[in-house]
Amino acid sequence: MSQPDPIPSPDFASQPPLRRSGSQKAAMLGAGVLVGLGLGFLILAGLGLTGRLPGWFGGSRAAALVPEVDSPAPDFTLSNLDGDSLNLAGLRGQNVLINFWATWCGPCRLEMPMLEAAANQYAPDLVVLAINIGEEPWRVKKFVYDLGLSFEILMDEGNQVQNLYRVQAYPTTYLIDAGGVVRAQHVGLLSETQLEKYLERVDLH
Repeated sequence: MSQPDPIPSPDFASQPPLRRSGSQKAAMLGAGVLVGLGLGFLILAGLGLTGRLPGWFGGSRAAALVPEVDSPAPDFTLSNLDGDSLNLAGLRGQNVLINFWATWCGPCRLEMPMLEAAANQYAPDLVVLAINIGEEPWRVKKFVYDLGLSFEILMDEGNQVQNLYRVQAYPTTYLIDAGGVVRAQHVGLLSETQLEKYLERVDLH
């Protein structure tokens, strides 16, 4: 009985390479980007950081508008440590220095005495608003007492104002003139020289 002829194995080396069209490549790239963004969002959500993302990624649409120098400062209302409300628009006619900070932030602690000195030196033409990230009131009060601060300490529970001003690091400082226009923005520790130069922009010398 004769044996059947063996089935020849395919010669893959001789086959032409598989080529994807430009639309297929674009679709695969887009899918990869979406998967990466999705994973990144899940990680941030687990860390509780989605509030810092632009409006189309979970925050409000207003938060996507970054306050820029020479543009109107976004208005807000917050409560101080005594529970009294303070509205930014209500300070129109005075220059306002807004400082976003946290008790655990080393650079924040370092620049606080300088901000206290500026608030006392230029009052009533300059109002300092130190906006805390929404920590426990007792912790904030201890920090204020230890440093002997007298300017307004505002509590940003829920980080709504920090999202509005797109704060990404501490400390972050904004200088707003008497007309409600942003004149300076500074991220990180302020030096005395830097602060003096910013204050010159609102004619405080």
